[in-house]
Amino acid sequence: MDSADVAVGFWSGLNLPLLIMPAKIRKPPKVKPIPQIVQHDDEMFVFDAMSVSRPNYPHRVELDSYRWNGSCTCEAFSFKHEPELSRGQPPSDQRRCSHIKAARSYFLDEILPKLAASLNGHRAAAPDTPRHLKHKALMAIKAVAESNGSESLSDLMFLRSAVVAHIEAVEEQQKSERK
Repeated sequence: MDSADVAVGFWSGLNLPLLIMPAKIRKPPKVKPIPQIVQHDDEMFVFDAMSVSRPNYPHRVELDSYRWNGSCTCEAFSFKHEPELSRGQPPSDQRRCSHIKAARSYFLDEILPKLAASLNGHRAAAPDTPRHLKHKALMAIKAVAESNGSESLSDLMFLRSAVVAHIEAVEEQQKSERK
């Protein structure tokens, strides 16, 4: 009888519960870098998204293409998303490459506030009443909702919550000014 057989026989006779080895520890998934975005000077909705895999090769992103889904010159968009959109599929985040998503984010974070500030600079000095702001907000939501599905429901809900929060803040400010 081998010494290994004796050891196995000894341990098996104790009726101890099996110890389960911990599962292999998995590494967290790699986070994809976000492409750097540069806006074209002459076109409001056209951007260059720097390629992450080929830094010297920018991809042209046009946000106003395919009913505001956007288009890109990268291979992922050309082979995976563009065929669906050209067959009439509605705009969706699932039909956008990382370059389009980054350009949309850049537009919302960098350009939209500047555009709003320039529009507000041309407005009359008298502030809008909360009722007037509420009407404008509801009209904006209605216009977005009727834009042929170019916005997702989550985008609309975010817009709605932002507008309601702004209206409530203005109402509170006006109440405090009256006191």
